[in-house]
Amino acid sequence: MNEEKYQGNDIQGWMSPAELQFLFENAKEAKSVLEIGSWKGRSSHAILSGCKGMVTCVDHFKGSEGEGSAHAEANSDDEPVYKDFMKNVGEFSNLRVIKASSKEAKDILKDEKFDMIFIDGGHRYEDVVDDMKLWKDNATVLLCGHDYNPICWPAVINAVITVLGGLPTGVVDTIWYQEVKK
Repeated sequence: MNEEKYQGNDIQGWMSPAELQFLFENAKEAKSVLEIGSWKGRSSHAILSGCKGMVTCVDHFKGSEGEGSAHAEANSDDEPVYKDFMKNVGEFSNLRVIKASSKEAKDILKDEKFDMIFIDGGHRYEDVVDDMKLWKDNATVLLCGHDYNPICWPAVINAVITVLGGLPTGVVDTIWYQEVKK
């Protein structure tokens, strides 16, 4: 893999520099990327900066259940999160936004394949299981997700292990990844 350094961004979010670098590097190797859960675009920016092909960002921009005050601003009629997302990454010509839930997006995208799929939607066990089951067969090279953290998000770890049937290929900070066997 090319070791070009991602320049970073100051977009509000919960991605570490190591995680942003991971997304950037892997997106550089991908012709297409699907991101489930984009929030204000911190991770999206890294993916869009790396990928030369189409990046599809799926989010309803209403926050996730169980996130408490971290997503409180999403509960507004004037769509502040979506507006921030577009302000932060809307200039990328390789951006396709699907403003919908993961399940609704699956109905739209059906069997479309993506080299890389990054899952960072809801963090409850059932949310992660649902997203992984919906999308895992659409990944052709790499399936990955955020918040693989036993202290803050044990439900994410349990869901990943359940769906994969074991541990993922690897973990970078709190991003888990599974190489897809061809």
